[in-house]
Amino acid sequence: MAQPISQKKAVPIVGLLGGIASGKSFVGTELERLGCSRVDADKIGHEVLRTPAIQIALKELFGETIFAVDGSIDRKQLASLVFGSDAQSQTRRKHLESVVHPAIHRKAEQQIQQLQESPSPPRAIVIDAPLLIEAGWTEICDYVFFIDTPDKVRKRRCLERGWTEEQWQAREMAQLPLEVKRQAATHFIDGDDNLDSLRRRLDHLLSEMS
Repeated sequence: MAQPISQKKAVPIVGLLGGIASGKSFVGTELERLGCSRVDADKIGHEVLRTPAIQIALKELFGETIFAVDGSIDRKQLASLVFGSDAQSQTRRKHLESVVHPAIHRKAEQQIQQLQESPSPPRAIVIDAPLLIEAGWTEICDYVFFIDTPDKVRKRRCLERGWTEEQWQAREMAQLPLEVKRQAATHFIDGDDNLDSLRRRLDHLLSEMS
């Protein structure tokens, strides 16, 4: 996964890993403040769900119920169908991923290529993707940062967002075990650290890459 120093790309690619509500997006924002560019898979995913071809494919899989009144895909309704521990939910999730992941990958790769060829390249390209391992993103990463945040902190953050206990459990069950993600990491970031310490840690890591 992580490449030897002598083989590093001109612009290092950093993947972010962590549990739900671990602070991956927050760390991604701080890395942007430090001169990195972020490829946000969630944002790309939202764009992909608005494309006609993807909407047609998902309509064939899940029917009309996933569409809102305005014709857009109701992401909450779609999530209710695919996030669960039962076999049917898992099958639906695999079908969803088979449709959207290739499209997200193509758009992300285009962004990465543009950033690598930029006359003013960033310090690093950060891939912020909820399913970094599952979608195969780690294969193109030079480094992987695991945002290590206590379970009780992550759960509290989810409940503060308005999630129910059941939604928290369902999303947790739908993801890879945290230990698997830890094993894929090259570096660890304290997701419950104070802001100044976090920024110093991230800036130090970026300096080591250059």
